[in-house]
Amino acid sequence: MRIEHATSASGSKSEEEAAMREEALSDVLDVGPVAMRMVRQLRRQVLAGGLKAGAELPSVRELARVSGSGVVSAHRALQRIESEGWASRGGGRRLRISQDAVRLAEAQLRQEPPTRIFWLSPSRVRLSSEMAVNTISEGLFRVFPGCSPHFLYVDLSVGFGSVEQLIRQNTELPCEVGYVLAGMPPAFKRLFATYELPCVVPGYVEPGVGLPCVCEDMVTVGRMAGELLCRSGRVVALCHQELIGAEVFLVEGVQEAARTMGVRAPGAAEFYYHLLPDVADYARAIDLLLDQNDGSLGILAVQPEFAMLALQAAARRHIRIPEQVQVVALHHHPMYSFVYPAISSIGPYSLVELGRRCAEMLAESMGGRPKVAPREIIRSTLIERESTLPRTTGVQRAAS
Repeated sequence: MRIEHATSASGSKSEEEAAMREEALSDVLDVGPVAMRMVRQLRRQVLAGGLKAGAELPSVRELARVSGSGVVSAHRALQRIESEGWASRGGGRRLRISQDAVRLAEAQLRQEPPTRIFWLSPSRVRLSSEMAVNTISEGLFRVFPGCSPHFLYVDLSVGFGSVEQLIRQNTELPCEVGYVLAGMPPAFKRLFATYELPCVVPGYVEPGVGLPCVCEDMVTVGRMAGELLCRSGRVVALCHQELIGAEVFLVEGVQEAARTMGVRAPGAAEFYYHLLPDVADYARAIDLLLDQNDGSLGILAVQPEFAMLALQAAARRHIRIPEQVQVVALHHHPMYSFVYPAISSIGPYSLVELGRRCAEMLAESMGGRPKVAPREIIRSTLIERESTLPRTTGVQRAAS
């Protein structure tokens, strides 16, 4: 597989002791990568509120057992934690979380190399992803200040050996590492779940995979699209050969909208119009779709390039948009406002918020995978532009 890189308090005595500990943090003995992963995982539990002041840390043997590591590494990890000051023995045999643990843990993070976040997407969606990189990164920075995000594009056609190589290389990095799996097939999600790596999915997670996710309700998205497109007669979704995650639920929402409107609801086989994985094939398939259509048509484009090609094909045939063909695209892409006619779109109400929520879940995952993976629905919004007919008279369209 080829991976393409896009971018790369109490009293004054307590305060004095805390200040001395902070000054000594940079001089703490290096305990090795295995022990440091344990330290960082427990530190993240403190920052996420999972370990509160007074809570006991596990013994050396318990820590070795739950982490799957040796007792020597577990012993070194607990030594490092005690030297950092956010846990102490206080006369007992086990370490307990200190009252000022959160502050000290945050101070230690500021002195370590920045967190590296690897955002993995299929190479086929690079066009739709790259213009959103800066906006999503803004959300990541709100949770991981100064982090180093890497947006990587994976060639899915040649297996996932290079992803495993990336994972192996990252285990030696002297910093926290997290992964975001955007639009990746189920096999890749299962790989990360098996390795128990800190990761989050911005999108659908298949049952049984057990990864945290932030996603849109695609039935709702389909209903929003159907309310615009079902009046056209035939409705199709331009999509890849293999549907990505929750795209399989779009048809349910379109069918709900059709039934509410009292028009014929499309079946899944006629709704999904699959395109071969080549740009030239995209154009030929869309040309064929418009050539064979003898009535009004509603198009839901799951990728920006599909929407653009639909506009170009209609222009070549002198097909009027939106009078003869209506087009709605998924995701709010900046280019939708700069084409003619401007393209109506449905997507998350805020990519910054999407990035922030992914980062928050990723931070929680760094502290340890919960037994029940969290799943959050992010609100979808519709922006109506010139590529669709207004649902009612007087509808205010987005400025293009």
